Amino acid sequence: MTYGAVDSSPAVVDGVAYDDSFDRDLYVLNAATGALQWRYRTVSVVLSSPAVADGKVFFASSDGHVCAQDGKSRIP
Repeated sequence: MTYGAVDSSPAVVDGVAYDDSFDRDLYVLNAATGALQWRYRTVSVVLSSPAVADGKVFFASSDGHVCAQDGKSRIP
């Protein structure tokens, strides 16, 4: 569940789904159950589908930044 519209495709790796929302959060969910594992608050709206490589999640935001977040982190 997100608190805003979702306008991208999720990245799914090893049973974990990564997706963003117009509410400025990157969501990390259990791909089988949809249960929230953690989410990361960004400064602005995330405009891209996330990409996952080498244990990191990459995404671009509307403020022109490309961000990388540890894919295993639990950030409130």
